[in-house]
Amino acid sequence: MTAMATDLYQLTMAYAEFKAKRVDQSCVFEAYFRKAPFKGRYTIFAGVDEVLTFLKYYKFEPQHIDYMR
Repeated sequence: MTAMATDLYQLTMAYAEFKAKRVDQSCVFEAYFRKAPFKGRYTIFAGVDEVLTFLKYYKFEPQHIDYMR
């Protein structure tokens, strides 16, 4: 999976951080949903390893940047 799996909101927020000259600061994000699926009261978050691996290798390749331009 590539960084192109992100959405415009995330790109916009990254650009705002860049413009504010905060590119070298750590940041925190959350993964959440608004309502438990299937009328449930709780949810189990599976796939943490996959998410962490995705973030470890998260980067835009030159062809991705060309596409976004």
